[in-house]
Amino acid sequence: MTIILMRTATAGALAAQADNLPLQPQSAGQILCAGILGNGVARLEEAVRLKIPFVLDNPAQRRNRDMMAQRQQLNERLMAEKAERILLRAYEKAGGSVPDKITLQFRALSAVEHLKQQTLQQGLLVYSQKLLFDASLPLEARLGLFKSMKVDEFEPHSASVALAVGRLPSLPAYTVADLIRSFDHTWRPLSFRLDGGLTSWIETAKPWLVEFPLPSLLASEMARADQFDATGYSENATLGLGFFLLSFDEKRNYFDIVTPYLFATRLRRDQEVPMRYSKYYKLEQQHSVTTSYRQLAELTHGAGRKKLARLEVCSKCGTIFSKDRADLAHPSC
Repeated sequence: MTIILMRTATAGALAAQADNLPLQPQSAGQILCAGILGNGVARLEEAVRLKIPFVLDNPAQRRNRDMMAQRQQLNERLMAEKAERILLRAYEKAGGSVPDKITLQFRALSAVEHLKQQTLQQGLLVYSQKLLFDASLPLEARLGLFKSMKVDEFEPHSASVALAVGRLPSLPAYTVADLIRSFDHTWRPLSFRLDGGLTSWIETAKPWLVEFPLPSLLASEMARADQFDATGYSENATLGLGFFLLSFDEKRNYFDIVTPYLFATRLRRDQEVPMRYSKYYKLEQQHSVTTSYRQLAELTHGAGRKKLARLEVCSKCGTIFSKDRADLAHPSC
């Protein structure tokens, strides 16, 4: 995953070198790592060890180019401090004249600007759900990483960061398997209702579970939603759960896409009122004329099909399970 960050860092370093700044790709990666992860990860090597899930959400690939499922806020102060130290070492190593303090700071800011532009253009960010619901890391460590992404002088830029700093209540669960098991009558439709509700539809449709879909998959937008807005009269949070459920109607030749997500809101003047999550699912249908349909057809009927688990419901106890995943296994009743 870190190689994705290094692509952006390399592009930023090359732009900085064209501006006569002695910035190497490895050093640019260290600066970007500080800008995205804050003080929670001291060095790029630590990000590699933790397997931080960097991803590119390229604006050209979105259905609505003005919208992003997630946004990445950069800690430009930390980036500038690190860039200044890196450039100073580079000038000293070169053996030539070393710029004065003010000049060095301006050059550091210029290097940061090159990296910032590449980050925005390429859509570099941390895949929030992949980190938040990663059962291989202790929950405290996951939340600690998101907490370090909070830039002190700004509101949280995402629901995951707002959660980590205490602006949102605890989630119903912190793994994909436990989230799926939480499906019950309290999950409500956003617009179109599934016959019999979410669990009944899973029992009938036996859908595929598409977990942590890439941004290039158009159907993934709601699953990757991670938004927090406190700029108006209210605070609003939307958090996708990192997956969607997919079934195919062979007779009518279309896909049903069901995406569960959480939403919370309150008026800013009602700070004493605790926020609570409303649990929703969004139903979409993709027909054969759409690009999304072709992507989903490749996912389910192409080479990628064997990677997808199918969900079922136990006829005796109503438990949602999968024969294809150990964490969703269900012993016989």
